[in-house]
Amino acid sequence: MHNGEEPESTETEQGQYLLTAEDAELLQEILNHNLSNQGEKRKFRFQDLNFTRQLSTFQNLGTTAPQFHGFFVLFWMGVTLMLFRLAANNWRTYGSIWGKNEIIRLMMDKDVMVLGLTDLLLCWSTGFCLILQRVVLKGYVRWNGLGWLIQNIWQTIYLGAVIWWTYHRDWPWTHTVFIVLHCLTMLMKQHSYAAYNGYLSEMYHKRNMLKASLGQTKAKERGYATSAKAKKGHSSAVDTQLNAEITDLKKKDRGRRSSDLQNYSRSHETDQLLSLIRTIETGVPLEPNQVKSLRELLEQEIEVLSDGLKGRCSLTNNHYPQNLTIGNICDFMTLPTLVYELEYPRTKRIDWFYVAEKTLATFGIIVVMIAVSQSWIYPVVMDTVRMKEEGMTVQQRLREFPWVLGDLLFPFMMEYLLAFYVIWECVLNAIAEITMFADRGFYSDWWNSVSWDQFARDWNRPVHNFLFRHVYHGSISEYLEVYIARPERPNKRSILLLTDVIGHRFINAQLIADQLAANGYLVVMPDLFHGDPVPLNNRPASFDLMTWLKGPPGHLPDRVEPVVRAILTEMKSKMGCERVGAIGYCFGAKYAVRLLQPGFCDVAYVAHPSFVDAEELQAIKGPLSIAAAETDSIFPASKRHESEDILGKTGQPYQINLFSGVEHGFAVRADITKPTIRFAKESAFLQAVAWFDQYL
Repeated sequence: MHNGEEPESTETEQGQYLLTAEDAELLQEILNHNLSNQGEKRKFRFQDLNFTRQLSTFQNLGTTAPQFHGFFVLFWMGVTLMLFRLAANNWRTYGSIWGKNEIIRLMMDKDVMVLGLTDLLLCWSTGFCLILQRVVLKGYVRWNGLGWLIQNIWQTIYLGAVIWWTYHRDWPWTHTVFIVLHCLTMLMKQHSYAAYNGYLSEMYHKRNMLKASLGQTKAKERGYATSAKAKKGHSSAVDTQLNAEITDLKKKDRGRRSSDLQNYSRSHETDQLLSLIRTIETGVPLEPNQVKSLRELLEQEIEVLSDGLKGRCSLTNNHYPQNLTIGNICDFMTLPTLVYELEYPRTKRIDWFYVAEKTLATFGIIVVMIAVSQSWIYPVVMDTVRMKEEGMTVQQRLREFPWVLGDLLFPFMMEYLLAFYVIWECVLNAIAEITMFADRGFYSDWWNSVSWDQFARDWNRPVHNFLFRHVYHGSISEYLEVYIARPERPNKRSILLLTDVIGHRFINAQLIADQLAANGYLVVMPDLFHGDPVPLNNRPASFDLMTWLKGPPGHLPDRVEPVVRAILTEMKSKMGCERVGAIGYCFGAKYAVRLLQPGFCDVAYVAHPSFVDAEELQAIKGPLSIAAAETDSIFPASKRHESEDILGKTGQPYQINLFSGVEHGFAVRADITKPTIRFAKESAFLQAVAWFDQYL
């Protein structure tokens, strides 16, 4: 089906339509999804980053780090004095403040015009991505088919052509570094633009199919109504060819899917969907009430997909496919971000005085960088070249190498600091102001980094955001399903939420994660059970909790702890989490306590803990808070008193709150219609928030 057209169909004598094979496959997928994810809000890819209005770190020094502002000013005073000293020496020695001027001649003597034209072509050629996405929209190719392959071939050619061109023109290193870095920047922009729009194209294609199917379903309902009137209450049967066609599509793996679906809660809506899916699978003619259920399902799915096509748009109507315009891609290519979004936070006006300030600062710092290179780097480099030309042996040159390195260390560090400031503070802020881009979080306080991972994240936020969306984020969810709740304003405080045996799909657990995010924490809640949690309702008569726990395959520490450790590693190395607090409910409490260790979790809170050993409690290396139930066979009064004695000897801050009138599980699975239980549940949550606010 192309261009959003109606799928080919066959009309029966009663005015009914036969769905195409593609439509029938899609309906089966939607039925299974709705059954397995009831109560969950649909999550879409590429909505993992929040752009917010914020100033850059140096712009905000007076507020965020006033104690650092004076040192910042002192640094630039020192740079100014150094520049004056270099200029004076050059004037006295060479009659020019630039000295011998080799660096400027190196930059300006060769192919400056060709460099500019190459850069212009580099930017305009990104329009290929728009052309490809328009072709995908028209339905000539599918993104999940040839589309992504064409895009990757284009990106490879794009990078290869630029690298070849620099060698072909024999450019100096200044030209080569500039054009290759700009090429990589535009390459990342193209990848983000194509990946997001390609994903949306598949969603758009699916929605068009569902709209066509909805029209046919409404026609069926009208046919039933007409037939019922004509036959005075006798309903007509749906053409059996439809059911036969759908049945043929779903021969594989049918029994397993249907049996899995029985484990979910059986609400009235669930019963209707289960009835509908059994009818489609077995080929039994649809009843009128089932056609109605199918129509309602299609309408709901179309609404969900329509929301997905809006992305994070809240102020504009730049939804897919309205965003596939020359203006939109040109706007994105000029913005100081590598991550494509349908809408970004914007400022209301351009402050041209601010633009002038950053522009002057850019040229001023470039002058300083040229002076440093000319005075301290270029002479040393030329000395090494002269050593080789004079016939010094490799051994002789190696003896000189430590001295050469020592001569270059300080000027290289100076050039690094200046290059960072001119690009991430001056150039990007100037571009952001001109384009009215409000998110100025181009870097964080990387000079306070205590690890290489932290430094790599904080000194170049645009690249980190690109890698997080298109590389790192998939590495978590590739093997594990994870629920992530994000705070309104990004920060480095995070919580690892370890669930009870019901698992991370339980709506109550997700609501807790959302509330923690509303309190300012990034919350990561992984699937601890490899897709095998304990069913909340309708457990089979043969189900035994201890057999489920011990296996095979089981859910003992040798299977669960590697999952928790892997998630912690991802949070710290890829997601930028500097400090991590752990919350453990019931089953998850054991692992919150076990990993309350340096390098893993910094703070922990557990509610009605299960299976926590005394040795694990004795080994904690951070603050621990416990919310306990009055009636709890797993964590009874004797265990609670023993835990209190152990915690008192650890030397770590601890807290134990006991709630009367509640049982094991009250902090997650409480009956909130009862005031006492509701009070205990809400108080336990506030206990967790207060504990993390204090110690995390």
